[in-house]
Amino acid sequence: MKKIFPLVLLTFLLIPNLCFANYFDQYPEKYRVYFKDSQYKSYLDFNSIKVRRYDPPFYTIDVTTYTFDYINQIGTIKENRYFYDYDNQSVSWQILNMGTCDERGLKLL
Repeated sequence: MKKIFPLVLLTFLLIPNLCFANYFDQYPEKYRVYFKDSQYKSYLDFNSIKVRRYDPPFYTIDVTTYTFDYINQIGTIKENRYFYDYDNQSVSWQILNMGTCDERGLKLL
């Protein structure tokens, strides 16, 4: 009985972590969580980052983000463009493209 109890305890501790891990959590070198709460989890795709303008003090960066709504069971993919003005210390953004995606980030029609 003493040998079985730690095994059962370990199983109950690991199962919830395995169930809630998704495709993006398995690749931390490619995707970074930048927002999460009880309903949403948002990821930044490092491989999608493109510098469009490097003209100090002005910078423009394109990036793809994924957001998952775990309550409504839906994912969204967005291609954003961020504008940074170093002199004014301001950031603005524009959504270039938006759609729905599955749990692996594949765009749905």
